[in-house]
Amino acid sequence: MKRSALALVAAAGALLLVALCLPTRLEVRREAQIAASPSVVADFAAEASGWSRWAPWDADAMTLTAQLERGVWWDLSPAGWRAPAKCALLIEAQGGASRVELWVRTGTSGGPFGRFLAGRVRRQLEDQVQQALADLARALAP
Repeated sequence: MKRSALALVAAAGALLLVALCLPTRLEVRREAQIAASPSVVADFAAEASGWSRWAPWDADAMTLTAQLERGVWWDLSPAGWRAPAKCALLIEAQGGASRVELWVRTGTSGGPFGRFLAGRVRRQLEDQVQQALADLARALAP
């Protein structure tokens, strides 16, 4: 009985050590070509009333923090997220279009054992970012 309890404690300790070695932050970056000038992309992306047309997150969860010629930055705090995310839409002229990179940086699911969910959280975030870029390109299509 004592050996079983000791083995269980050792296994839990080993899991905790593994969890503590896993990353605590996630970062997702995706790029797209958008058939609009950088200024049109930046103005549209910064306008809160247009977020529902392209951003997969609730507009109430998004707070614009900066808009510059080369990009738009905001904080993202959807319901259920333990920590806010930092987001940026970086924009670069490319011919008559724009190369747009959307990145989102956030924490993992909280606590050492929540880090085991990081792969699932990353896949969901990657899907959301990719969909956001596709919707942004569609919203700005001529």
